[in-house]
Amino acid sequence: MKLVEIVFDLPLDRTFDYLAGRWAGQLQPGCRVRVPFGPRSAIGWVVGEKEVEKAVYRYRTISRLYDRQSLLTSELLELCRYLAWRYCASLGQVLATITAGFSLTYPAGKKSSPERKDNQPSPENNLFSTTAVPAGETTFFLYGKQHQRNQYLLSLASASSGSCLFLFPETRAASCFHHFLAGYFPDRTVFFHGELPGSLRLKLWHRLMTEKNLFLVGTRLGVFAPLTDLSLICLDEPEHPGYQERRQPRYETTEIASWRARKLGAGLVLTEGCLSLSHYHAISSGQARLSVASQVLLRARVRVIPWQRASRRQLLTFLTEEAIACLEETVLKGQRLAILHHRKGSFRLISCKNCDHCFPCPDCALPMVPLEKTKSLACRFCGQNFPLPEKCPACGSKKIIWRGTGLHNILQSLKKAYPHLEIATVTAEEKMPSNPSAQIFLGTLALEEIMEEIAPALLLIPAADAFLNLPDYRSEERFFCLVNRCRQKMPPEATVLLQTYNPGLPLFQSLVANNDQLFYEKELQLRRQLAYPPFTTLLKIEIETRPEKKLDKQRRVLEELFSRCQMEPVYNGPGYPPVIRKHYRWKYLFKLASLENLKRLRPASEMPEVSLTFNPVEM
Repeated sequence: MKLVEIVFDLPLDRTFDYLAGRWAGQLQPGCRVRVPFGPRSAIGWVVGEKEVEKAVYRYRTISRLYDRQSLLTSELLELCRYLAWRYCASLGQVLATITAGFSLTYPAGKKSSPERKDNQPSPENNLFSTTAVPAGETTFFLYGKQHQRNQYLLSLASASSGSCLFLFPETRAASCFHHFLAGYFPDRTVFFHGELPGSLRLKLWHRLMTEKNLFLVGTRLGVFAPLTDLSLICLDEPEHPGYQERRQPRYETTEIASWRARKLGAGLVLTEGCLSLSHYHAISSGQARLSVASQVLLRARVRVIPWQRASRRQLLTFLTEEAIACLEETVLKGQRLAILHHRKGSFRLISCKNCDHCFPCPDCALPMVPLEKTKSLACRFCGQNFPLPEKCPACGSKKIIWRGTGLHNILQSLKKAYPHLEIATVTAEEKMPSNPSAQIFLGTLALEEIMEEIAPALLLIPAADAFLNLPDYRSEERFFCLVNRCRQKMPPEATVLLQTYNPGLPLFQSLVANNDQLFYEKELQLRRQLAYPPFTTLLKIEIETRPEKKLDKQRRVLEELFSRCQMEPVYNGPGYPPVIRKHYRWKYLFKLASLENLKRLRPASEMPEVSLTFNPVEM
């Protein structure tokens, strides 16, 4: 008897056997089917067939076949099995991630493609010679301005002998490059991302499987594109959090791209505005090579202003007198300036001056944030709102103080000090400023995306220490890369002003001296001593359950598993926040010198309340 092996989007490392029925001879690994599963029906994926001499169970029959041909190539099926092992997930979860959102309706027959009439880039419009990346080699390309990256990728596309894959961390950035590349290769360029309708996504997927010499531009989902003649994979800003999947399997796009490049003998190119520490280590150890755009080191200069003993103006308490002088000089010259702050809103938190009570959320147990507009306290995690207290519930004191400065406070202070100036705000929710002709641009990290467009003569970072005082070992590295990316997008004669209480840090010395190696070497030495990436792999295992008693039970099960695997966590304690929406959380952190014990951690991944994340974006 012949049986069909099917997997489901469940955290179970096993297959389920069914009879093919009237679909016998039409089932291929990677096809989607609907089958009876318990008291209901479910969609599964065919992964193989097997012969049994005698029926052990009363096998059920496949009720519907959605795909007449497989959605996956043999190389992608092998990749799926690797991902299931690497990220401690089931094969069904991996297949569900790749085909998520695909329409269940089979696309109509493909019309014959018109004759291609691509516009080859002319030499005078291309800043780089048309050269191909060596097969199987990793290249880092360091650029300053966006047009340098675009021209470099265009030269790689022109020299490619097969299909190319260009990935970006966000849909907006991918759309901009797709528009640029389609101007040269209109019939060969395909735009693929997770926000497309399911029917169009499935239609494009089949086109990628059947046609050759295509240029695919997309987001992280595009790393699974079934291109049969893939010769080049390019990732822009590979350390961006947008490349890490949030649901199981929590894969890293850069690692998948590296695996496919090695498997297919394709070239791998990683383009970024500033090298991350792990990439610098890979280059210095000979694992990859570096290519730098011309004039990339012509950056804006950096000045550090110490906060100690600095005099402050009453209206602009977030700036020193020296910073205010630079701000006013820039304004008088009619030039633009940008102010980058770490948080939006008004004040960071309130507390009692007598007993330091911080008004925690009753559900999440973390300090709440005051909202000046609604005169209320809000929890950042569960969204609950409470009226502002008139006195401290702990000691009864009415001496309640507001601490910290938010983007809203800075905006109001600037308007009072300089009522004649036009000020625009830029946040994650409002990335494009409402007033593009403003003289002062005030924003959070989203300000970096328009830095090249506004080209400010001065960039002010009033609270540089706030970017560093985070419970994350990568905080200095991230701030270092942020400042360098911003200053490369600014005019070379511009200035970046950093206000800090710790001007002697090697981080600031490196930025002022424009010497990246100084920071990289000292930080690598520290990471090596503490056994942090890139010398180890971090693993975060987190439990989230609603009943508190169940949390204790899950902890005992996991800790017994860790004991059998001889794994000792470097952190064993509450998650952040410890309670969210009445769900209790517990976290374990491990430093893995090798990945040999991954298979032994499979029981943990099969627990629905437990999540495993490798090299997490958030600790």
